[in-house]
Amino acid sequence: MEENPRAKAAILEAVREQISSPESPYVGEHYKRLLDSGHDEQEVLELLGSVLAAEMWEISVQGRAFNEAQYIDRLAQLPDTSWMDEA
Repeated sequence: MEENPRAKAAILEAVREQISSPESPYVGEHYKRLLDSGHDEQEVLELLGSVLAAEMWEISVQGRAFNEAQYIDRLAQLPDTSWMDEA
C-alpha cells in the first residue's frame, strides 16, 4: 500500500503529543526505552506510530473502544512488530 504523507505526519504528531502527555506516560517510557536501546529518533517515532495507527484502524474497522491494555502490550513488544501479521 502506498504511504500517505499527510496521514503519516498526523500520526507522528499524535505520537509526539502522547510522549509528553500525562495521560499516556507509557508512550514516553517506551520512547525512552527504544532510544536507549540504540534506535534513532525517527525510527522510534515510526515504530510508536505503527502501534497507534493499528489501534486506530482496529477502532475504526471493528467499531470497538480503545483497548489500552492491548496498546501498552504492543508498545512493550517494540521493536518487534510481528503482532501486526496476526492482527
